[in-house]
Amino acid sequence: MTEWKNGIAKITLPTPFSVGDVNAYLIKGERLTLVDAGVNTDTAWASLKEQLAMLGLKPTDIEQVVLTHHHPDHVGLLDFFPDSLEVYGHPLNERWLNRTEAFFHEHDEFYRALFYEFGIPEEFFPFIHHLRKPLKYSCNRSLTGPLVEGDQPLGLFDWQVIETPGHAQSHIVLFREKDGVLIGGDHILAHISPNPLLEPPAPGEKERPKPQVQYNHSLKKLLSYPIQMVYTGHGSEVYQLVELIEKRLSRQHERAFTVKNWLETEPMTVFEICKRLFPTVYNRKLGLTISETVAQLDYLSSIGGLGNKDSNPFLFLNKGE
Repeated sequence: MTEWKNGIAKITLPTPFSVGDVNAYLIKGERLTLVDAGVNTDTAWASLKEQLAMLGLKPTDIEQVVLTHHHPDHVGLLDFFPDSLEVYGHPLNERWLNRTEAFFHEHDEFYRALFYEFGIPEEFFPFIHHLRKPLKYSCNRSLTGPLVEGDQPLGLFDWQVIETPGHAQSHIVLFREKDGVLIGGDHILAHISPNPLLEPPAPGEKERPKPQVQYNHSLKKLLSYPIQMVYTGHGSEVYQLVELIEKRLSRQHERAFTVKNWLETEPMTVFEICKRLFPTVYNRKLGLTISETVAQLDYLSSIGGLGNKDSNPFLFLNKGE
């Protein structure tokens, strides 16, 4: 049953992805705001309209959308709204929402170079094109305006933006200090640790981001806020945030040191580590598993865990180097 609670209504929408349903949130403010917008399918649109009707609303009552990040399951239904609807989010959403051929070329070349660097056999290179497939569930439009650290979205003057890159470079969360409520997107999930997904460098940058290092920093950043409850992008709410953050950081550290122990025994390529970490799924979910593998190496590099090769740890891993 969709209902209001402290000015927020949780809307759960179906997706075609293995993660399952995705959550969007309505906020009553001076502007009726939808945070995130589900996936671009007729089924999700029908579900959104049905749940809005339970609240006595229709899609045209929504005055603006705020995006926590650019992934298709959080933005796709924007295509079902009129072009006049205002959409706000971090500036790094833009290249993913309003995709160009130049961006696709940059995207593919980025992954092709990484696949060579990581020792991935050429038989897997066609997978690079498959990395685009989820984008068919995304949208095609532009941001109305940006939201960055410390901003207050229009009409939501109790809420402030906190930048939380890691799961996505575009990721932000919304915090309401008066009652400690956080709308956390995919930065905080109760049941799984979000994948630190590899992305091409931001416009104007040359080096790729290190999403696991960013993610850990973004988790620690939240510890300085008096957060009492988190509305998550998937699944149930989180009430014991400090304990969850400590568990996430500890488990990631342990996984990274498992990899470190392997490397102290024998040199391995990134691809070989990936196969050992994910022996049953690496060939079906190469994008996710390679991201997770590189995450551990980036983390080890950041804490000096790869010896004196930290400037380019992946050269150290390649056999014969």
